[in-house]
Amino acid sequence: MGAFFLVRKAAGENPAGREARLDAALGTQGFSAPKIIDDPDYVLHLYPKQVAPLKNAVVRPDGDFCACAGTFLYRNQVGVAALNAFLDDFRAGRAPDWDHMRGAYWLIVRKAGRTESFLDPLGTYKAYKLADESVVSSSFLACLAVLPVRKIDRQAVYEYLFQGATYGNDTVAKGIKLIDTPVAAPFDADVDDIGSLATHAALHNEHLAADFQGIARCFGDKIDTALSGGYDSRLTYAHLRREKVIPRLHVYGRRDDADVTVARTIADSLGIPLDHVDKSRTAPVPPDAFPDIVERNFQFFDGLPTDGIFDGGMDLKSRMMGCEDGRLALNGGGGEIFRNFFYLPDRAFSVRDLVWTFYSRFDPGVCRPPFSEADYHQRLGEKIRAALRIDHETLSRAEIEAVYPAFRCRFWTGRNTAINNRLGPALTPLVEYQTVRAAIRTPLKYKNFGRLEAEMIRSMDPELAAFPSAYGHAFDGPPSAGHIWKERLTYLRPPRLRRYSFRLRQRLSTPPRPFYLTIPYVKAALDTRFPVMNMFVDVPKIRDPEQLRRLATLEYFFTRTGDWA
Repeated sequence: MGAFFLVRKAAGENPAGREARLDAALGTQGFSAPKIIDDPDYVLHLYPKQVAPLKNAVVRPDGDFCACAGTFLYRNQVGVAALNAFLDDFRAGRAPDWDHMRGAYWLIVRKAGRTESFLDPLGTYKAYKLADESVVSSSFLACLAVLPVRKIDRQAVYEYLFQGATYGNDTVAKGIKLIDTPVAAPFDADVDDIGSLATHAALHNEHLAADFQGIARCFGDKIDTALSGGYDSRLTYAHLRREKVIPRLHVYGRRDDADVTVARTIADSLGIPLDHVDKSRTAPVPPDAFPDIVERNFQFFDGLPTDGIFDGGMDLKSRMMGCEDGRLALNGGGGEIFRNFFYLPDRAFSVRDLVWTFYSRFDPGVCRPPFSEADYHQRLGEKIRAALRIDHETLSRAEIEAVYPAFRCRFWTGRNTAINNRLGPALTPLVEYQTVRAAIRTPLKYKNFGRLEAEMIRSMDPELAAFPSAYGHAFDGPPSAGHIWKERLTYLRPPRLRRYSFRLRQRLSTPPRPFYLTIPYVKAALDTRFPVMNMFVDVPKIRDPEQLRRLATLEYFFTRTGDWA
């Protein structure tokens, strides 16, 4: 299913009234008539995906049922077959068998008179709940439609503005939370050096091969995925080639971008089609037509997507193209679990060091009182510890590696997969639970300079590895001297200095703005005095185009959704 909501009948308020408001909110977002399951304790509405429907509900004569929103694979099956198999195996009150479950999903099952629901283990799929848990939904805007009192979570506003997502299950609305993951973070193991680089690469390829076998069995050639100059798309394509899958391939960027030139070289040499989408060449719409694009983005992207809702309309269009004809949208993101994502040396660091290293991409000088940089960092640190289920300040190297999947991928990367699941089936196979558990135990010496992921590509598909990359070298040979030197320079910069990098760059330059962030377009969609966001930041001081998009998105969101305290 593409979306859902569940209303508990003991909520105090008339459930029918809430149902109507929730249904209206999802209808406005583009969802058609739902399948309704009426239980003595709750009512559940399940909405089909908007472009490529996938049957994701089974109801048996005895009242048992199993349904999911998102994309759920079980024992290499999908849709009704997967749900029937899971329902047969499920035992009420017991933890499900995570080793046979794949995907990004919210799953609900009723068996023997008992109902249980849970997310995928890494929380890739996004589902929200009111504080009293009377309403649960895949849509933040739908939950907002039945929230009695709207109060702003200031920390979450700054997180979205600066980081592109809210963290720690928080949203910008107090009273609405993300549903937590169903299992404790599986990241408490120490680094496990089982042998050579080739041995580690073979282990990870074995995990991925099992996942891609299931994907190939379920979807065949009906798959859309990217091909670029980087590691992740190459690794994804290598596994698809191993399964004899012929996907639809696309690349985004300008004609002379490294990603595009590398992808074209590969496609031309292999004689395979490649769809090139240059979003920068999209002809600007007239300013008076721009508000319709913003409103459509606002509804489809559920209010606050990672990149914001101010664009020329190509983001939504390209996502819709990806799932045409029932294709699976396969996102190659998350392969950083096989690399040194934070570019930190191989030793322990404090949570504060990690926050300074990666979560300081902002200039505190733009913020209005009572903002405190120290408090902002402290709250983020608390959320990192909560995601890892730890209470200590010093992180082991394995715990640092775990922050990427348990925090970055869970709260940021997963949002794109969840959004794509509104349109059709969508997966991010490089960050499956089983693969992540093994990847964080790999010694960092193999992850540095991309050596591990390059070896995974080479051993899986030598022909594909031999093509050039955007890193200045092919993946069947050692990393280039330039690549090594660039990474080592980053390793040498201590976290205390890294926290200043963004603000220095922003104060020394003014990046160009795309057309949809120029005054005529922004003015057409909202009040350019920014009456809400001026309470949080000194708007004219924000120069970064990504932050400007999210700034405008927040202003539109708060003014579009009514009165806030």
